[in-house]
Amino acid sequence: MSAAGVRTWSNRRGALLGLGLFWAALALLGLGLAPVLVAESRGMPLWMLAAGVALALALATIGLRLAVFCLRQLGAPDPVLAIGPEGVFDRRLSATTIPWREIRFVGVFHLRGTQVTFELTPAGDALVRPFERALARLSRLFLLPGYGVVLMGTDARAEDVAAAMRAGFAASRTEATASPAGGHDPGGG
Repeated sequence: MSAAGVRTWSNRRGALLGLGLFWAALALLGLGLAPVLVAESRGMPLWMLAAGVALALALATIGLRLAVFCLRQLGAPDPVLAIGPEGVFDRRLSATTIPWREIRFVGVFHLRGTQVTFELTPAGDALVRPFERALARLSRLFLLPGYGVVLMGTDARAEDVAAAMRAGFAASRTEATASPAGGHDPGGG
């Protein structure tokens, strides 16, 4: 991504290490809780035991996934996130910049802080790593946007990322409609 008009953000190594250790501890807690529940299940209804073990294993799975995410980011080169005229580069989602023409929607929601979400065209989806694409499909099952900008462990402020995403998306749509060759259909076509 060229440097003109590009906002970049980096990882905070200490924060990532702390978060990685926290999530790893939760994963170990979940793994340790499942056998304790089984051992102490005398008199417990089977459905309650199954629900408890399922929750413990879910905690272990989520903790492990987030621990791996944080610890893998420790070695990621800068920038980890860049937003500019060419599009969005998020090292955690894709090895390449996702062009604005492949972004169908940018949403900024304010629930317990600012959340930046976006949706991609099928061509944009193809640029994303398989695991993150699978998570996006899962999000869509719950009627949520497929992708979110993850700021965990970075020096980014959600408000700054939201402003950059909104401005870049709006500018790309203005350029597309002003182009004599026609623009990209923001409806995803």
